[in-house]
Amino acid sequence: MLVTGTNGKTTTTRLAASMLVEAGLRAAPCGNIGVPVLDAVRDPEGFDALVVELSSHQLWYLSLSEPAGQLVPHASVCLNIADDHLVWHGSAEAYRAAKATVYRNTRVACVYNKSDAATMHMVEEADVVEGARAIGFDLGTPVRATWASSTGSSSTGRSSTTGRGRRWS
Repeated sequence: MLVTGTNGKTTTTRLAASMLVEAGLRAAPCGNIGVPVLDAVRDPEGFDALVVELSSHQLWYLSLSEPAGQLVPHASVCLNIADDHLVWHGSAEAYRAAKATVYRNTRVACVYNKSDAATMHMVEEADVVEGARAIGFDLGTPVRATWASSTGSSSTGRSSTTGRGRRWS
């Protein structure tokens, strides 16, 4: 699982890893916090899941990788976007493009912030694995999740499939 955003990355990374551990998986928060990713990958006991915090700088370097060296995350999230690190990136657009790299090649779930249109647009434009779901979060009351059928319909009508193969919830 890949986690980025201007604010909240560390808290979310640690929370997600803790939830996976409570579910019985051997999981580790790593990346931009605590354990470096390579150390987690080389851990002799191995992990069932890694929750990786990535900064805009790390994502920018990942955006340069050839297909053979690209990450293929099970799930990815961009929590929010605010103008930050603009001197390093050169512009707000370049900063957003770096952050959008988090969604590239996601296999199952692209999580975005419903209150931050930039994160939704990142998912809409992302090159993901066919069938990956776009899942929005907000401060509202959660509703029971439904899985969309192959036609894009669901029992609650809350899910649809876009032209790029993403299912929206």
